[in-house]
Amino acid sequence: MAAGFQISVLAESAIRLLLKAQLTREDLDDIGRYGESIVRRESTQSFQRQADPATGKVWAPLKYARKRGKTSNAQVLLDTGRLRRSVGATHTVHGHTLEIFGGITPIAYGTIHQFGGRTAPHTIVPKRAKALFWAGAKHPVKRVNHPGSRIPARPYVGISAMGLSLLLSRIKDRWEGAKGRAT
Repeated sequence: MAAGFQISVLAESAIRLLLKAQLTREDLDDIGRYGESIVRRESTQSFQRQADPATGKVWAPLKYARKRGKTSNAQVLLDTGRLRRSVGATHTVHGHTLEIFGGITPIAYGTIHQFGGRTAPHTIVPKRAKALFWAGAKHPVKRVNHPGSRIPARPYVGISAMGLSLLLSRIKDRWEGAKGRAT
């Protein structure tokens, strides 16, 4: 994966419970698929709520108004919806260990929006025209030296306490089923 990131979404309580349970690979795959669906659903909801799915903290507002016909009250991270559509989740099973990951996205800018950071200073040059011009500029210019930007963290991948509770419930259900098979 060239761009993007992965976040492990299992909490310590889920890991401890998984270690105690004698679950089959089928059980772990079922739990993993269920966990993936929770991560995908909560990530989609984070774009709707404009908030971190794990903490509920509202994302920082946009610093500048939208340009090129975008409305000034446009939602954060939803210019085109490309980032929201790219969010995925997966799980892996190694022996009796289950890992659930969210945030698998090929979008290069997904990581900086999830964790925040700075873009490097860079030069902006026109792509289709001979010069750059914007409202307020004194005259057209051939290039602009951009100082870089500070992007605030706007986590859109994670799992809430409710989501974790649902996942723990699924683990317990499979564990009860495993105990029933053993007797």
